[in-house]
Amino acid sequence: MGACIVLGLIVLAGALADLVAPYSPTAVGAAQMFAPPSAGHLLGTDRFGRDVLSRIVHGVRVSLGIAGASILVAGSAIFGTSDPEEATRALRAASSTAAGSRT
Repeated sequence: MGACIVLGLIVLAGALADLVAPYSPTAVGAAQMFAPPSAGHLLGTDRFGRDVLSRIVHGVRVSLGIAGASILVAGSAIFGTSDPEEATRALRAASSTAAGSRT
């Protein structure tokens, strides 16, 4: 039960990454390089001064998109579909959603 709650929180954080993440995942702060965890950066910063928590939360979104696309492909292969082009369109839509969240 506890694992389901944690997984649900991770999925929710990924879905709401723009609201949850305190900073842009690509914002560079040269003065903040390798900053330790603090009130401003809960998990610290990396070698480019990017907030680690923001990068993790946005990375969850990409991982969820890839997992969704994999589930669509596996479900299509297992259960089949009456229209292969429909499955291809669904896969492309899921892939473009995952790719669009990286920008």
